[in-house]
Amino acid sequence: MSSTEKSQWLTINNRTGKTLMQILFDRLDGMYPKHWRAQFEGKEPAITDQNVRNWTEAWASAFESRSIAQRMIARALENCMDMYEWPPSLPQFLKACTTPSRSQGSTGDNAARGRNRRPGVGAPVAAQIPEWQ
Repeated sequence: MSSTEKSQWLTINNRTGKTLMQILFDRLDGMYPKHWRAQFEGKEPAITDQNVRNWTEAWASAFESRSIAQRMIARALENCMDMYEWPPSLPQFLKACTTPSRSQGSTGDNAARGRNRRPGVGAPVAAQIPEWQ
């Protein structure tokens, strides 16, 4: 991507008024209350803002360079609920993007796979990561 092109992950969607990275930040904040946001806290608001910008740019760049698709983000969010008790690092999240999710498994019935799933995981997650057309 050239320096004049803007990442799909950093482009504001007219319908939602948010970037994909903002939606992802909010989702991870909801999944890991207190723990997610605590990673970005600084002694001053400016430090916190810079920490969030650093996270946004690093993760968006990794998604672009690895051709991470939006459906893979939905899969990662589902997987994080099963794989990580604490907020994932970038390498952990990338692994969750490419690991088949419980709902994609080929053994057992759908009810058994979904029985222990936490609320808000699965299809509703995909709906929170909008398609940018």
